[in-house]
Amino acid sequence: MSGRGRVNQKHPDYPKYVDEYKKLQNELIRKEDELLDPFFYTKTPPSNIVSKQIGMLHKQYGKDIRALQDRYSYLFEK
Repeated sequence: MSGRGRVNQKHPDYPKYVDEYKKLQNELIRKEDELLDPFFYTKTPPSNIVSKQIGMLHKQYGKDIRALQDRYSYLFEK
């Protein structure tokens, strides 16, 4: 699918979609925090290794969101 339309918020499966979306989002935030917490306390910038790990997290998050949107593709209007 090349693009998504607007989501049909009145569909009965919409709350399930939002719940799964929020779970993915919260998981990303939790993993980012685990990687970045030591740098907040020392007030130093993250190392290149950590930056790459965060980049990989974001890439995986994008793939997971795309899979979620594909699974609930019937919610999106064209």
